[in-house]
Amino acid sequence: MGKNVLKFGGKSGILPKTKPIFKAPIRPKLEYELAKDKNAEQGYKNVPIPKIKGFNKNDQSNKFLPVSELIQRIQYPNKSLAEINKIENKNERDFLKRAYFRADFLKESFIEEEKRIQEIDVLKQRIYKNQLQKDEQMRLEHVKETSSNSLLNTLPNLTSALTNGMIEPISNEEKELISKQKKLNRNLTNLNEKSKKLEKLLKLYHSASNFIINEEQLEDAIYKAFEVNLHEYEKKKSLIESKLQGKESQQILFDKNDLNIKDYIMGEINGKPGLEQIKDQLNGKKEEYKRQAKVNDM
Repeated sequence: MGKNVLKFGGKSGILPKTKPIFKAPIRPKLEYELAKDKNAEQGYKNVPIPKIKGFNKNDQSNKFLPVSELIQRIQYPNKSLAEINKIENKNERDFLKRAYFRADFLKESFIEEEKRIQEIDVLKQRIYKNQLQKDEQMRLEHVKETSSNSLLNTLPNLTSALTNGMIEPISNEEKELISKQKKLNRNLTNLNEKSKKLEKLLKLYHSASNFIINEEQLEDAIYKAFEVNLHEYEKKKSLIESKLQGKESQQILFDKNDLNIKDYIMGEINGKPGLEQIKDQLNGKKEEYKRQAKVNDM
């Protein structure tokens, strides 16, 4: 068991909940959602839920924003892709092409996410209807057992456990829903692993500037290693003496912490571009930030 497992209740292999693509509902509430809202219990018995600053906690409005309206709000460039390819200025052409492809990718993402939500809604609706049938069947059986006034028939025994089983079986819809969730968790795990590998490769790339790759660099390194520089020697000697006396150790620690904080905030690796900065450069966000900054300065 890992050292951070206790934060998640002693369970390992659990990923955090994924952030939804749609911030608002894209369809009206279904039957199982309305039933869940209806059975939700809030506050105290026989005490009305108060209204705070005009906000009613019991407000169960069925507002939604369809995907078709979201797609209409996507801002494409004013020119078509064919017109963009004819632009002679390379920077402007690349910027408009990236904006066009981002808008097109966002549209496809909305459509795919809508299909995925529809599939999950169908599964959850089936599970809800099956649960209603089970509850109704259990209610009828309970009425039948209580009407017979037979206590022995209501007690669990070995025969009922062998015939009916002690664990309720999982339906096909629930299995399919679990399979989709596992697939999503697996994709997130693979994405995190690939991001870590890219960060390690980037650190190795930045460290390669100090590697010795030819004979001239080797001779220079040997010369510097055996050269006696009195000024450098005196400087290092005084630094070691001050460290032993504890004068500058705290300042060195502060400087190191400042560098680590700067790397974390700026997304850098030892003062050099990190993975997030490279992503922003490739997807055009960095150039978009520069344009927005110029507009704000005007």
